[in-house]
Amino acid sequence: CELVKGGLNMDNINITFDYLKALSNLIPNGLLTVNRDGRVIVINRIFTKILDMPEEEVVGQDIRQIVPKCQLCKVMDSGTPVNSVYKIKGRIYSAQYFPMMSEEEVVGGVAVFDDITKAKLIENDLYETTSYKKMLEAIMQSANEGMIIVDKDAKIIMLNDSYAKFIGIKPEEVKGRNISEIIENTRLPD
Repeated sequence: CELVKGGLNMDNINITFDYLKALSNLIPNGLLTVNRDGRVIVINRIFTKILDMPEEEVVGQDIRQIVPKCQLCKVMDSGTPVNSVYKIKGRIYSAQYFPMMSEEEVVGGVAVFDDITKAKLIENDLYETTSYKKMLEAIMQSANEGMIIVDKDAKIIMLNDSYAKFIGIKPEEVKGRNISEIIENTRLPD
């Protein structure tokens, strides 16, 4: 591996800035690198979209001016990677920061941003659904009357203890079974 003008030469492969830039644009996440002074040296297309800024306005700038809460300088000072979550322009990103090392010396830093907005929305929906299910179960169990809930295919989803006691069966034994198997002459369609 030897240094050549404009990049590195590794076994007849000339690694230039343009090569690294093209490589960074293949990554499906936002990628940004800074030098040891915290100045942006490479930013890929995804990261420019995240920031809603053209590359020309970002490269050469101090990362603290572009992304005030960015932890790259902290990571370069400590030499330890850091993970974080940010909300930028209505989107949620998982941010990973890494020091770039040459031998034992920190020479820069890398930030990788992954858009996790959809995953967070699904997580919130799941939490809400679970909360509603727990509330429904609590309401059903507190009722003195027997209650049973079936899905559109007449399969039992839930029944309270009062109803289970009335028909002489354990709730876990009937969940998922068709109601006609449990209650004869049910008025629900099969």
